[in-house]
Amino acid sequence: MRARPQAGFTLLELLIAIGITAMLVSAAVQAYVSLSRAQEQALGRKGRDRAALVLLDRIERELVGTLLIERPEESDRLSHPYVFIGEDRVFGSNDSDALRFITLTPARPPGTQVSGGMRMVTYGFEPRADEGVDMLRQEEPLPDSMDKQISAIDGQLVMDQLAHFRLRYQDDESGEWVRRWDSTDIALLDRLPSAVEVSVQLYQQGEGEELESGPEHKRVVMLPMRPIDLEDIEGEDEDEEDEDEEDDEEDHEEDEEEDDEEDDEDEEEEE
Repeated sequence: MRARPQAGFTLLELLIAIGITAMLVSAAVQAYVSLSRAQEQALGRKGRDRAALVLLDRIERELVGTLLIERPEESDRLSHPYVFIGEDRVFGSNDSDALRFITLTPARPPGTQVSGGMRMVTYGFEPRADEGVDMLRQEEPLPDSMDKQISAIDGQLVMDQLAHFRLRYQDDESGEWVRRWDSTDIALLDRLPSAVEVSVQLYQQGEGEELESGPEHKRVVMLPMRPIDLEDIEGEDEDEEDEDEEDDEEDHEEDEEEDDEEDDEDEEEEE
């Protein structure tokens, strides 16, 4: 009796099955890679957004402590170190405004030893070889004389690859917003803006390897302290001293009157 041939796959069928399997595996791998890349980009965008908000928090803290003391009329203009200067600058196509001011609340990283007193803080930028600019922050003690030249050559890097950093200042008298401020100019002499608008935009990873501008983050910071006139403070101190002296004299006269009355009573009793 002749045996029946066993059923099986032909070589052509095996090749077709292997090809289909390879296509499915390749599609699954590509989908996984695309999903992973999209997730990384999303996490990168969130990380850059958080970095922008942390930067705004830091600048706000320092601006809130801004201090400006008015220059005495008879003093040398160049010997007065208290300034608030904001310059409208551009590097290439990137807004890179510079800022210098005196603050009582300098920002410090956790664990850094805090030194008391006023500090002069400067924010400046340097261009990058690829895209955007890097932000530098320089902190130093209050100088002995005026220093209007905004430079952060010795500053520390606080943020990389900014698409723009833009500042606007609200005039405390007119309420208008302006793009520059200089407390040493005649028009703005010894004046502070009532508020500062800070706008930050960072570059982030886009599709592929290209960088793209992220969302713009804005914050309006109110400056609570107004310029201080030392002559007015000294005048108030003198007035308080005069009032204290007058009070002392009145107390002394009252004590003398009481003593005289007691003496008169003693004499009447003796008589």
